[in-house]
Amino acid sequence: MIKKGVGKVFCDLVRIDSESGEEENFIAYLQDIFTKNFKAECIIDKYGNLISKIPAKKSDQTEPVFFGVHADTVKPGKNIVPIYKNGIIYSKGKTVLGADDKA
Repeated sequence: MIKKGVGKVFCDLVRIDSESGEEENFIAYLQDIFTKNFKAECIIDKYGNLISKIPAKKSDQTEPVFFGVHADTVKPGKNIVPIYKNGIIYSKGKTVLGADDKA
């Protein structure tokens, strides 16, 4: 079961079209979140990858962590309509949910 606040963020993410080769808007959205909410240093490399460095709260006591994910979804992945019902999120049925790394 997914908490409503987490479910809202997830639904916001899957509503952003990001089929293979068309991930720019999703990457820009993530960059905005990381910069504003986590004070991250972000760059987008020549391949369209978002690289974000988020400062640790106690960097002298913490080892770095790396997350590697992909931002694209398979087809049909445009105009996704997520349905949140009883703590579970579904696709409306005409598209994939696009939930792998967006989750």
